[in-house]
Amino acid sequence: MDHGRDLACPTAPLATLETLASAQQMIEQIRNASFSDEEDQWNPADFESFLHPPHEQFNLVDPQLHLSLSIYLSLSAHSSEATFNAMRKNIKECYPDSTMLSFNQVRNQLKSISGVLPLYFNMCINSCVSFTGTYSKHKKCPFCGKDRFKTSPNVNTAIPRRQFTTLPIGPQLQALWQHPATVAKLRDHLKR
Repeated sequence: MDHGRDLACPTAPLATLETLASAQQMIEQIRNASFSDEEDQWNPADFESFLHPPHEQFNLVDPQLHLSLSIYLSLSAHSSEATFNAMRKNIKECYPDSTMLSFNQVRNQLKSISGVLPLYFNMCINSCVSFTGTYSKHKKCPFCGKDRFKTSPNVNTAIPRRQFTTLPIGPQLQALWQHPATVAKLRDHLKR
């Protein structure tokens, strides 16, 4: 009978030298954080826009731009680029004078209006880990051992097997504070 141990409290996992070293590495990376991922992925104009986001209020007066943005935003959470393009094609067939923007044009307009740009990171094919920070140099998943990149004899560049997209929170918050209606809602929420 073990009288010295409280059975209601499970024992904490023991740290190994490897896990301590990994934790120290992550702490050091947080201390030395920079915008290098953003700078590497975005063109100079997009990176400059990230550092100095738009301050003016956007005014949507062009009906074709309004239509393009509305459809893009309505479909983006649940549909594909092909769905947007099919819808655009149908609108242009019905209304030949329509200057509805293409998928890429809408995406570029949204980037310039909001200052919000996506970042893409490689991840394990099994979603074990993202290859960032401590794992950024790994060629295989440290947990399941799967390769990070596709193997193809005819391709000289490494193609990731899987990626995830993230939208940095800073530009999203800055975009929310650009419009008086959103500012009023945020201030009302803060008063509660």
